[in-house]
Amino acid sequence: DVYKRQLNGWDGQIRAKAVPVATEPVTHRAPTRRGGELEGAQHPTASPLIGIDARSVSSHRLRVLPGEITTLRGLPLVTPARLWCDLAGSLSVPDLVAAADHIVAQKAQLSSIDDLTRVIGRLTRLRGRGAARDALAQVDGWAESAPESLVRVAMAASGLPRPDVNVPLYTSSGEFVARPDLRFPHHRVCVEYEGDGHRTSQRQWRIDITRTRRLEDHGERVFRMSALNLRNLGRALDDMAGVLRSRSRSRPLRALIAVPEVRGLPPIVAEAVVQSLRATDPARFSR
Repeated sequence: DVYKRQLNGWDGQIRAKAVPVATEPVTHRAPTRRGGELEGAQHPTASPLIGIDARSVSSHRLRVLPGEITTLRGLPLVTPARLWCDLAGSLSVPDLVAAADHIVAQKAQLSSIDDLTRVIGRLTRLRGRGAARDALAQVDGWAESAPESLVRVAMAASGLPRPDVNVPLYTSSGEFVARPDLRFPHHRVCVEYEGDGHRTSQRQWRIDITRTRRLEDHGERVFRMSALNLRNLGRALDDMAGVLRSRSRSRPLRALIAVPEVRGLPPIVAEAVVQSLRATDPARFSR
């Protein structure tokens, strides 16, 4: 395998296999869900196939520009941005968003939204180009898990407001409270997706309880989701819409302040930035 990586939030694995044939860049067709896994078939870009088992391999040629080629362990591969575009003809828009969120995430930094935009612009005959453009409009580099991305796309499709993504929340005195996965700031409703690690880790379980209590103490409503909700997103979104409607008629006594400027910063740096903002913009923290 060229790589075999466990992605946060996926129930299975994403497997991509590449076969070195001649010296041409290697790509693969979009993965498909089978038994909880996303598996990619072997798709070298050169032919004829010599010396390999062709029963599990499909061969095709791609016109790849020099800037769309990278290497891994000496093997030429298409870049993450080009690979994502090639997947557009096979993946759904939600899965494309989840994949792009991971590619452009601050932690991974495999590519950027600008890179994805440039590659789509060049591939005028790309299969699934419309889906890629639709997905690109919903990509958020601050997302941290695939389920979180899928929930966010489903929210948009159901007409819910676009939530903030992993924005730290502080009190008026500058004390850090929490960084919810998703949050509707005008309704002060937080959405937390909890994978199985939140259940099996006693330490994480205690952290979750403390975070939820602190958020609720400051007037936030916490909507917790799990893999079970992903199987019936329609019902979960209906419940969420009801919560938003009820919250639009009330206002908490102690509102928290969202500070997106400190996303991704080390805690000590974030604290210094928040204190600086409090000094330069006191009205923002005077709620």
